[in-house]
Amino acid sequence: MSKDFNSRDLKTPLKIASVSKYEGDTIGYYPFYLIFSSEKATTPQEAKAFAEAYLTQEGFCGSGRFIDGPGDYFDVYQKPWGSCWPENTPCPVIVNEAIYDSILKHLENTFEEEGFFADVENQPVSKQFIGTKWIVFVSYHS
Repeated sequence: MSKDFNSRDLKTPLKIASVSKYEGDTIGYYPFYLIFSSEKATTPQEAKAFAEAYLTQEGFCGSGRFIDGPGDYFDVYQKPWGSCWPENTPCPVIVNEAIYDSILKHLENTFEEEGFFADVENQPVSKQFIGTKWIVFVSYHS
């Protein structure tokens, strides 16, 4: 059963079920956050391109770091959906206090949670991410 995204546990990937034009066909989408050094991109467009290339190369929808990737396709979004992304915050964005508090704080001392987030450099989440890491919102289908 789908969870209401306004009251979900942030550690649990969100599944949004929607009915397609084909009766009985449901589509499940999940949020994923890719985090990486601000040295890998200088603009949001470069950060988006890096995220797309990295996820493709690492088998997010195949095999690689993500083994048998969690999804069958993904999109890097410029306007994230879900209640945990701060309003009026663009994406991709360099991690700021609002992003850290709403998305990353509860993940401190971890560098990956399958199906929810990964840090490219395998650095555990910490306040040092503020101002030094990009965060990119990815929606994937599974």
